[in-house]
Amino acid sequence: MRKKHFKLPINIFLISFYITSCTKGDSFILNEDFDKNTRGWIEEMSDYHNLYLDSGFYFIESRDTSSNTFRTSAGSLDKSFLFALPDKFEIQSNIKLVSHDLSDAFYGLLFNGATYDYSFNFYKSGIVEVLEYDYNSKVQYILFTDTSDYKFDDEIDIKISIDSSSFKLFIEDYEVGHSKFSVKGWQDLRLFTSKQSKIAVDYLTIKEIE
Repeated sequence: MRKKHFKLPINIFLISFYITSCTKGDSFILNEDFDKNTRGWIEEMSDYHNLYLDSGFYFIESRDTSSNTFRTSAGSLDKSFLFALPDKFEIQSNIKLVSHDLSDAFYGLLFNGATYDYSFNFYKSGIVEVLEYDYNSKVQYILFTDTSDYKFDDEIDIKISIDSSSFKLFIEDYEVGHSKFSVKGWQDLRLFTSKQSKIAVDYLTIKEIE
């Protein structure tokens, strides 16, 4: 997946687009580059958050200073890409921490099931953790935690490879951990950032794998 650092010459872009469309297009369940808001990504400006698309990025900014708030999340109104997901698929994204007021800033992806939430957290310090929250018991579990060599105040490439209820988490193609979900179906997939911080999401894709 391309990163939006520079513009390709038009002839190279057209060739690349043609090859991608012919060889990979059919395997993408979601291929979001945030150039246009065709899926209804929430855009809203308020005293608590700023959510908007600009220059091919999805910006999520938390402005809430309340002690009860620890993150701001946003997603798409179109959930159709979550319907009938295959047993094996990959989720990939590129996220950059743009600004933060607190030293323990973090960001990531949030999966919502019927009774479980799964939060993939990436801390500025380089700590990675995956949490499972059970709404029935109101208990949160740490599925795994690790310290990466990366400091996440720069952009990172994230990949989550899912095989039925099992998953592996990769950062820059390096596996940092694996565990299992308690659910197979998802009601929502959201991006988030911690209190008083801002992120820019370059892309978000879901692709079927063999």
